[in-house]
Amino acid sequence: ILLQLKAYFLGLYDTVMQNPAERRSAAGRGDRIRDQFNLFMEIMEKEYRTHHDVNYYAGRLSVTPKHLTTITRRVSGKSAKELIDEYIVMQLKLTLTSTTASIKEIAWDYNFPSTAFLCSYFSSRTGITPLQYRRSEQGAG
Repeated sequence: ILLQLKAYFLGLYDTVMQNPAERRSAAGRGDRIRDQFNLFMEIMEKEYRTHHDVNYYAGRLSVTPKHLTTITRRVSGKSAKELIDEYIVMQLKLTLTSTTASIKEIAWDYNFPSTAFLCSYFSSRTGITPLQYRRSEQGAG
């Protein structure tokens, strides 16, 4: 899973670097968009467990949620919410395979209001429940 996280961010970096139109426009604006994107990613990496919504990160950057999504789409091709959700799901997968913490404990650690909400969040993005994911990874390992 850790390698998947690294591959994800390397892939995101490659996508950004291969988009010459974005690089030209960002260069013309003093790389402000790229700087804001990088700051968003730094904040998200530190606070993804406690904050899952675009409004929070937009507030931290002193921009509107719409502007944050514009920034993330220009740089990565994905909305801010998509990036947040993908990162949280990857971290959840890592947690599910690297710890024996219960789903309830994980829900608490990731600031989900309930175990049911975590299960719904995870399964809507992966197609399986956290417990099914954990069991499939244990069987594969």
